Amino acid sequence: GARGRGGPTAPKAPGPATPLTTGPDLSDWSWWWTFNEDPYVDLKRRLRSAEVLTDSDDFFLGQGTRAQRVERFPGPELIGSSIAPALERAFDESTAAGLRAATLIALAKLHPTWTPEEGTPTARPLAALADRNRSVSQAAILALGLIAEPDAARVLCDLAADEESVAQLLGRTSVPEVFRVHAALAAGLVGARTEREEVRRYVVHRLSLLLDERVAAPDLHIACLTSMGLSPLAERAALEASSGRGRSLRPSSSRAGQVRFLLDVLEDRERQEFVRAHVPKALGLLAEDASEDLRDEVKHGLLDMLGARKREKRLVRYGVVEALGRLGDSDGDPVDVELRRALRGVVRDGDAFGRNLALLSVAYVATRPGSGDGEPLGGLRSEESFLLKQFAQGQSRMRPWAALALGLHGYHALEEDVAHYDSTNVALRRTLERTRSSADANALCLALGLRRDSEAVPALLERLESTRDDVQRGRVAMALGLSGAREAIEPLQEIVRESRYHPSLLRDAAVALALLGSRGMTSDLLAILEESRSNAVRVGVVSAIGFVGDVRTVEPLLEILGDPQKSTSLRTSAAQALGIACEDESLPWNAGFINRMNYTAMTATLMSGDGTGFLDRP
Repeated sequence: GARGRGGPTAPKAPGPATPLTTGPDLSDWSWWWTFNEDPYVDLKRRLRSAEVLTDSDDFFLGQGTRAQRVERFPGPELIGSSIAPALERAFDESTAAGLRAATLIALAKLHPTWTPEEGTPTARPLAALADRNRSVSQAAILALGLIAEPDAARVLCDLAADEESVAQLLGRTSVPEVFRVHAALAAGLVGARTEREEVRRYVVHRLSLLLDERVAAPDLHIACLTSMGLSPLAERAALEASSGRGRSLRPSSSRAGQVRFLLDVLEDRERQEFVRAHVPKALGLLAEDASEDLRDEVKHGLLDMLGARKREKRLVRYGVVEALGRLGDSDGDPVDVELRRALRGVVRDGDAFGRNLALLSVAYVATRPGSGDGEPLGGLRSEESFLLKQFAQGQSRMRPWAALALGLHGYHALEEDVAHYDSTNVALRRTLERTRSSADANALCLALGLRRDSEAVPALLERLESTRDDVQRGRVAMALGLSGAREAIEPLQEIVRESRYHPSLLRDAAVALALLGSRGMTSDLLAILEESRSNAVRVGVVSAIGFVGDVRTVEPLLEILGDPQKSTSLRTSAAQALGIACEDESLPWNAGFINRMNYTAMTATLMSGDGTGFLDRP
């Protein structure tokens, strides 16, 4: 059985969770955007459906003015014949821990497009668990989650439970705490990726047992909660109808079992605040595509946590506000009307960060069509008016958040083919004209980009030209990319050529160009890579190439990876870029963990300042 379940070796009562040594500045909206930009950029999905445009290399090489589809990402043949063998060689021949860890994860990202000729898909990461370097063995844990085979699920759950038999795979007598946490999180990847219901049920069963262990460390409980939310079980109508809210239903029996188990955890005030703060997101993930009855059950449970009588802890309230934004919609059902009213109440009466989060949640629920009473988007206009009022009249510290909320509202309204108020665009543009604060201006630029306001493009281009601040130029570049401003291609290409010593700006400009359908920047990035003799510059360029993932970059990346004369950091970046380019999923592997996560309760084992957290790996 699992170690530490009583007897003389049982651990002491758990201490507090291990929060980040330097937590995020909760007043800074850009933290929220950093954790939540993936679904809006969604570069791979956009590029896979894009066509070659007339400014691209293909046009200038004589392909003509007619748009035509091209292969943007490495296909199975290229992966099998060149990329996988190169990554295997780098792993087998290198002694550098960082490079071996990167190649191990990149190989896992090739699954199921590519499988090794010898052995099982999990054989290499299973063997690497015993590596003497902690970074490599932790990468092996992540790799098992990415591969998501049934045998990986068993090993990861055994590692999380500190089973003696699997501790021997590590060459240890017990599993270190950080390994247990990483294994529990990797089990969530299996739950999210597997198509086999019995594997998901197994993962949920093992995670729920760990959550029942009160001696487990809070970080492990947070990992288990997070992963349970990523492992949605099927709904079983007959079974759930026979079991009301007050009757027991095993968490591994069905989606309702999971939900009711997690609601009980949320209501358990003997559990630590940091742990309970992560429950709402898990509930939101499980309920957002569930049956209406189960979704309403979760909505009522979360709304109850915001009631005045509850006096709920601050971090838990933040999680509830985010989860309500994931679940509510814009129709006239009583529970949704109540939900929108409750969020507006938090905007008026909550603490500073709670108000900011509630603004964003209002934007989400206002633009999500319902299927119940009244119009599907009955609340869309009234909530936009509410957000605009907060933008115009709210406290100055709240304004960038209100701008971001209006940006999200406009983006999602357009996704639903609903035109938004031009008066909102006018208000955002006029405020940008007179804003001196760079943080506020960045939020306004991004909001206008999300709303695809074509009339804001001249002002965005002027700001791109006039400011020398890398962060602001990067935000403006992203806004131009999101807005579809084709006239921005040339100035953005110039930024790519000039920004070799500014890696974050280089990345933002390259991504913006990719969003605009331009492939010309790939040639620019490759030219910088060829010309530069600075290792730091080349690492930055390779990282930008990884974000864009163009198939034309594969050959130079393979050349770097296979050259032992190149620096380890450059070869590591090349391995990471190849893994990102070949990954089958549209969004980055860690998007499911970090998007809409309660980052106010972030722990060092999830994400840390030194890059050792589970979610830190690209």
